Amino acid sequence: MTVENNLCDYGCGQEAKHHLKNGKHCCSIHWKKCPKSRLYMKENNPLYNPLFLERWMIVNRTPECNEKRRKWTVKNNPMNKPEVREKHKKKMKTLSGNNNPLYTNPSALENLRKSQRSPEMREKRLLIGSRLDYKLKLSITHSKQYDLIKGYREYYKVVNQETNRSLIEHKKDIPNYNLRGRKHGYELDHKYSVFKAFENNIDPKIVGHWKNLEIKTILENHTKYTKCSIELNELLFLIKESEEK
Repeated sequence: MTVENNLCDYGCGQEAKHHLKNGKHCCSIHWKKCPKSRLYMKENNPLYNPLFLERWMIVNRTPECNEKRRKWTVKNNPMNKPEVREKHKKKMKTLSGNNNPLYTNPSALENLRKSQRSPEMREKRLLIGSRLDYKLKLSITHSKQYDLIKGYREYYKVVNQETNRSLIEHKKDIPNYNLRGRKHGYELDHKYSVFKAFENNIDPKIVGHWKNLEIKTILENHTKYTKCSIELNELLFLIKESEEK
């Protein structure tokens, strides 16, 4: 809507041609296009402040900013100081043990990285999954072969299926089942561990039976690891007794 015989309310001194929604008259369609408004925004723009502009340039990822960032990192990073680096190295040696080959043998770390990038390692990564590094470390620590870990993974899937079937039918028979979850700090645990059952070649239906399930705190379950809280003969007796009822 046009306006006649009226000056712009934003102080440019020109004739107002438009009536804006805020009730003011302006020489342009939008108040930001008014020359007076444009001059005000330019004068108050923080990017025209040299100090602010320098900080803004450091934040942006331009070649000049990257160079400034690199210089600042070299100057202020405490790990670039030889005394700090040596102190950290001694600390890590005490934490990891003096016999750690990554410290006693300089080429051990490089050999580890090369082995992880090898074709054999890539094939294992496809077979095992995202927890490859953890499972390989576990296999080396406990002297377990890779084929054994692969068999355990398949065995664990079957046990998990049997456990889910037991929970669907008998979860009300397991004490404190409603406390399971991180909210209360409890987890579902197998009394006779899955790892021991895999070693002894026990039927997954026995391991996944509801008589072999109990609710424990997260700390107790992690501390237990692969240990068993029940003997196999006792577990078989409980299963037989429950089926007779």
